[in-house]
Amino acid sequence: MTFFENSRRNVLFILVIYILLFVLAIPIISRINYLFYFFIVISWIFFSILAYIFIFSSNFSFDLVDIDYSYQILLAGFIIGLALNFTSTFSLSEDVYRYLFDGFLIQKNINPYLTAPSMISTSITSQFPFYALINNPEVSSPYPPLSIAFSYIYVVLFGFNPIGWLIVINLVTTLTGFILIKILKYLDINKHVIILWSLNPNILFDFNSSGHNDIFTILFLSLSIYFLIRKSENQNVWLIVAGLCFSFSIGLKLFTFLMFPFLIKWFKKSGSFIVILLTSLQFFVFYVLINLNFSGIVIFLKYWRFNGGLFELFYFIFNDFNSSVNNLFLESNLRIIFALIFILSYFIIIVIFYSNRNKYYSSFPKSLEFIGYSYIVLFVLSPVLHPWYVLWPIIPIILTFRNKFYPYWLFLFVINFSYLYYLNFNWYYYILLVEYLAFYVSLIYYSLTNNLIENIKNTFN
Repeated sequence: MTFFENSRRNVLFILVIYILLFVLAIPIISRINYLFYFFIVISWIFFSILAYIFIFSSNFSFDLVDIDYSYQILLAGFIIGLALNFTSTFSLSEDVYRYLFDGFLIQKNINPYLTAPSMISTSITSQFPFYALINNPEVSSPYPPLSIAFSYIYVVLFGFNPIGWLIVINLVTTLTGFILIKILKYLDINKHVIILWSLNPNILFDFNSSGHNDIFTILFLSLSIYFLIRKSENQNVWLIVAGLCFSFSIGLKLFTFLMFPFLIKWFKKSGSFIVILLTSLQFFVFYVLINLNFSGIVIFLKYWRFNGGLFELFYFIFNDFNSSVNNLFLESNLRIIFALIFILSYFIIIVIFYSNRNKYYSSFPKSLEFIGYSYIVLFVLSPVLHPWYVLWPIIPIILTFRNKFYPYWLFLFVINFSYLYYLNFNWYYYILLVEYLAFYVSLIYYSLTNNLIENIKNTFN
């Protein structure tokens, strides 16, 4: 029996994690709107009850509920999202102000890759009402060109209204949920799994109340998957459209690129050609626009550290058990080592996938499953892991939900503990302990019960 099917105690464990999250998050009330906190708590309770009834219960059967509530669930998520849109204070993430400022700079014919906010004259910055709220003003924009283009379009249409941005995000989240329902139907998966998207408090918090633009990438990824599995006589047309959407998802946030090796078969030649062509073109434009010595993305990759798991552990050990002292030489070398470990691990996952063609390669869900493995390795090794990063592969993992990726779902819920870091810096390593200990234990258990280590050995024997 799988971990999910084993007993109701596993469900209870997950729900206790939810409760603990909000007990420990009570200090956040001092920094956010009381109504906002109320709606967040309501969303967790609502999600927990429905997820228990429809998904996490050990007695759950995919034929248990005859009535389709998926669209009602989608509507409920939209309504709760609206409540969060209008009560958000952006207290724990100010990224939305950088998005708007990037669009503002394009309006002023200023290259956001060559100009950090702190370098711009006050005569210009005074025209942007939220300039004082921009985070890391000494760093140029780290976002890809297509992402900044979306910010520009919003600023042209709606000005600098951050609440309007949240409403757009909410609409995009709802549209993504609608597409997901269609995908679930095509793959013959119970549509009530939409709960994991529409009522997921992490989605509501990181998108509908913080406004992270990662949702645009996930929208185009869901569109790409939808067109890949759509049955039509004009197959090449849909494959080209799927490739177009997938290349847009990469152009908005580069993380989607990791999924491509597992989907090549499904894109076939026509779709793959579009993905490679448009992605290469976007990378070329990005390279032309930036200055590598000054680029925000380069600075991010070289210096950013936050909420890393194994990275922080090794840094702590090799820095004489003292993380309060900066050791740039150690940090730089650890980044290189961890990057190489990830590349090697990612290569091994691809080899396992392609060396078992009969078992894995011919199954679309298996393709999505291996995408999930790749991202779990990324989460384990990354020196930076904001809560919304863990949402990047959520569509593929939702589609392989049947008894898969228990560690991912656990981690998705406990990762929001990292927001407490902003309230008290002294809590940092306690937060890491809470987040990662449970994740690593469940990951080891999952690996053993799913014979992952044995599969790796068999592949290379």
